[in-house]
Formats: sequence, structure tokens, C-alpha cells
Amino acid sequence: MKLTSFLTENRCAYGIVTDSGVIDLSRLSETPDNLCSALTDPGAEQLAVLGAELVPDFALDEISYAPPITNPQKIICIGVNYVNRNEEYDDTTLPPYPSVFMRTPGSLVGHLQSIVRPPESEQFDYEGEIAIVIGKPGRRITQDNAEAHIAGLTILQEGSVRDWMRHGKFNVTQGKNFDRSGAVGPWLVTADEFDSYDDLTVTTRVNGEQRQHDTTANLLFSFSYLISYLSTFTGLQTGDIISTGTPTGAGARFDPPRFLVPGDEVTVEVPGIGLLRNTVVDEEQRLQTFVTTCSRYGNILSRPERLLPHAAHQVAAGAARSCQPVSADLPKIQRHRTAMASTAHGDLCKRHDSWRTVTGNFHQHAQPVTNHADS
Repeated sequence: MKLTSFLTENRCAYGIVTDSGVIDLSRLSETPDNLCSALTDPGAEQLAVLGAELVPDFALDEISYAPPITNPQKIICIGVNYVNRNEEYDDTTLPPYPSVFMRTPGSLVGHLQSIVRPPESEQFDYEGEIAIVIGKPGRRITQDNAEAHIAGLTILQEGSVRDWMRHGKFNVTQGKNFDRSGAVGPWLVTADEFDSYDDLTVTTRVNGEQRQHDTTANLLFSFSYLISYLSTFTGLQTGDIISTGTPTGAGARFDPPRFLVPGDEVTVEVPGIGLLRNTVVDEEQRLQTFVTTCSRYGNILSRPERLLPHAAHQVAAGAARSCQPVSADLPKIQRHRTAMASTAHGDLCKRHDSWRTVTGNFHQHAQPVTNHADS
């Protein structure tokens, strides 16, 4: 089963993806208002039962994709986890433990949304990865039991700003967390669809040219090991994401380097999961696109009560992805929408820096569908 989160012109939702469209599960009385909560109760198996007799509510071209899990508590990333990646560092000694770092939810967008090259750097790079979504929570999980904690798999494009990854002596965090620099999706494929996780292939292409290709058979640390190791020091919660590492072939490794530029299309394909597609824009382009987006989705901003509670929180606070409803900032949305309608784009950039914060996460979920240091 494929599960995704998405935005319609009326609200944020989630549902089952079929060949003919999306079944909106969030409209049902038996389900909570976000996929993270739904994976806990009623759970993936019951979601399949609820959707079995239903027909799609939307065609795929009628939705805007959000990250499948819009409110993960943790996004844990693994560096240098393919054998060939380790050799890129002229090091044939296998590491005893994985390299680990974190990403923020705001650094990732959904399928078909633009990824943003920041003005601070031209060293914008791609990294295609397979990501685990945790279903059953746990702490100190054994390797033998680890797979029972997997809700499903998704695809993650771990967009990276290379020079900012070198700002700290032993730290890549800055370059891994620019807003909207990476992507995740297009959906979560539930664990029952996989016989094994030991030979999944991941392929990254830029403008159709293959740049990365490898198989999980070449992982230094298996999915089960990663779940066991990570859960030793932190409890894993439903909806947590573990991005399992990228193959060799990132742009920084070419001579000369081949970094992403506006207009580039990045795709990451994993047979059995799907294909994640995003186009690169500069940050200034995103702001201009947002003005257009406000026009299309203005009815959401003018009537925020029509949003599901967690989506209203995302729009109002930019904190996104919280399962708890927050409504205190809704008047701020209304005020800023009025200001946007009467302000030229140039003036917007000067006078509405705070608006970028309030709306950045909304744009992440609402953009209309159109046609490392290394780790």
C-alpha cells in the first residue's frame, strides 16, 4: 500500500495512492487528521481495510504532494554507508559504527515541489537515498526484532550545501539543513510490500543523466543494524525517518564538481517504492512563485478554519508537522495575506522577512504541481 500526504485547495490531507488517484482517508470519521497519528491508530493494516471499498477522491494531478510524514519527531541521516562511498575517502578500513547527523523537517519538501538553492552558496548538491519510516516505537531494539518496527520505506533526496558542511571541524549540520534544500516522497510504501530490504536499488539522475546507482546489498550497516544502533541512544517514535545513506556519484565528487543550478531536474528512483522528482530554483524564484501560489490557494489563507488543525498550525507557525492543533496565529495569516495582496514583489523581499517564516512551510506543502565534507 502507498500512503501519502497532500494538499488540496481546501485542506491538508492524506490517503492511499492507487493507479487511478488518491483515496482521502483523512475525511473519514474513524481516522485522525494526519498520517503520523494514523500509523499509530488505527494503524497501517486497518487503513488498508478502511480504503478497500473506497474509490479515489482525487486524481494525482489534482493534488500537491507534501512530505509523506508531515510531522516527524526525528529525521536521522546516515553518512558514508555504502562500501564505495567509504573508498571515496581513500580509506579501506571499515568504520565500526555509522556516521550520524540530523535534519530538520523544514529542510525537506514533497514530490514535484521545488528544491531551493540558497544565495549563500553555489555548491548545491544531490544525494539520493532510501529512507525508513518507523511504525512501532521502541528503545534498545534488537537486530532480530528491528524489521517489526518499520512502517514502510520512502525516498529521500538529501540536498546538501557542500561548503557550509565544512564550517565546523566535525559537523555537517549547517549544510544539511537549509530550508527546502532536500525532498522526500512521493509516498510511503508499507512494509508488507517488501520481502527483504537486502537488495533494493537506488538511482539518482540529474536532467536524465544517471549520477548515482547502487544496491542495499552494499550497505556497510543494514537497516536492522541502524534501527538497533540508533534506538540504543534515542527512543524511536512512530513517524521517525532514518535516511540510510547515499551511493557514490554526488556532484562534489566530479572533477570539476557538477553542482546543481536552477532548472536542473533531480530524480531518485527506487523500484518497489517509486520515483521522487524535484526541480531546482534559486531562493528569489521561490518567493516570486509564492506570490502566484497565494493567488491559487488564497481561499485557504482567507478561511484558515477550513484547514485541518495540524495544517493550520503549519501555516500559522511554520513549525510544521506537529500533531497538535494551534490556532493562536491565525489572525497573523489574515494580516499578512492582506499585505501580500497590496505589496510589489521587490517590496515584499525588503519588508516581509517575517512573512517568509510564516509562509515558508505553507509554500512547502502548497506549491502547485507544474510542468561535504560529503555524507
